[in-house]
Amino acid sequence: MRIGIITLHRIINPGSALQAYATQKYIQSTFDCKCEIIDYVFPNNGYKPKQSLYKEIRSLVRQLRDLLFRNKLREKSMYEKFYKDYFIMSRRRYYNDEDLYQNPPSYDLILTGSDQVWNPKTLYGCPIMYGAFVPNGKKISYGASFSVSQLDEDEYIHSEKLLADYSFIGVRETSSLKILRTMKLPLSPIVSCTCDPTLLLAKDEYHIIAERSVRKVKKDFVFAYFLNYAFNPEPAFSRVLVAIEKKYDYNIVFKGCDHYQYKGKMKFEQNYGPSEFLWLIENAKIVITSSFHGLMFSLIFRKPFIVVCPENCEKDSRLTDVLRTLNLENRSLSANSDVNDIEFYFSSPYSEQTESLLADYIEESKRFLHMAITTNNIGINKN
Repeated sequence: MRIGIITLHRIINPGSALQAYATQKYIQSTFDCKCEIIDYVFPNNGYKPKQSLYKEIRSLVRQLRDLLFRNKLREKSMYEKFYKDYFIMSRRRYYNDEDLYQNPPSYDLILTGSDQVWNPKTLYGCPIMYGAFVPNGKKISYGASFSVSQLDEDEYIHSEKLLADYSFIGVRETSSLKILRTMKLPLSPIVSCTCDPTLLLAKDEYHIIAERSVRKVKKDFVFAYFLNYAFNPEPAFSRVLVAIEKKYDYNIVFKGCDHYQYKGKMKFEQNYGPSEFLWLIENAKIVITSSFHGLMFSLIFRKPFIVVCPENCEKDSRLTDVLRTLNLENRSLSANSDVNDIEFYFSSPYSEQTESLLADYIEESKRFLHMAITTNNIGINKN
């Protein structure tokens, strides 16, 4: 009994690596099956977006800078070590679609997800992420995401066609669920919102990985994890850091994109992998983030957090969906918000009600995944 996972596992990003690890780890430990991550490399030469001359030049300058300071090379080696230590991958690595179509691996079931595997703006409708390399195979998804609130006509038709042979479709956001419910799919699949797979594992699993971190901070610190590829979290992100600096004598450890407005003192984490990311969240006094997986691991390690969300949540509902489900919307700020009571955010958000909502959220997602796998007669529950 063999399950193949198709996902974005080789992106140099802790969330991408850890969601793939969690999906595989949970399936392997729960079902009597062999589960592999299909080692398909994305992005590749078949999916290069058209860029303006300015962006091309800026990209070349950034690559040259990374080579000169060897930061990205060091960081990439940390990820390669994580893949080697924690992933079970297909024997063959696929560098393009043609290779995968011509030499498809043999599995009883293809599982797509999780993460933004169906994002039309960044993956350009990549058929591989829909399992198109096995046209007659059994397919399900878990925690997949379109990452947009609506598809244009061509994107909609393309996705509807590629989802025709899915029997169960688990997606991460309500916006993706709404898109699916308008589609006419021949197998009438069961569709459901599911939690991110990282939540399927207990924090002890991640603590073991975190302890392998080669970079640790001695003084009490705040972890600021800043991403701006989906939306710009400024000026709220910097306002939060200014408020913390005025009130507390904590180091601020920063990781993420540049183009932030904060001018205070920060310790920059240049080279880190998934272990370092987990260690920083587990040991921070509070996490300030605009990242989906920054929020996920704050929840897993039961850390106080502040999530900066986009002004228009309809564009990107990944963060607000989870906060709404857990009744934790008061732990978020919109990108243009002022910060009034910074002490409130340092208090624990994990009330008895929140713990109950989180447990229900995870349990419902596990039930969906169990039904999807066992209905396809692929895995037998070990328990």
